[in-house]
Amino acid sequence: MSRNSYPHLACCVVGQSLGAKTTEIVEASIIEHAAKLYGSDAPTAVAFCALEAWFENKKDEYSFWLRIFRRLRN
Repeated sequence: MSRNSYPHLACCVVGQSLGAKTTEIVEASIIEHAAKLYGSDAPTAVAFCALEAWFENKKDEYSFWLRIFRRLRN
């Protein structure tokens, strides 16, 4: 499955535009939207965003998506 399988999550756009200023409210909103868009596949969609950031060596963005992934899994 390619990263293009989850286009609506806007992996790069969201992560890069928020950077270090991400708040709990914004993270909660992203989690809510991911769950609405992808249902039980939301953790997978977010994992693809994290992997994309990892392979592009974007540590802050990777950490952001990893936090979102962990919250979705709980």
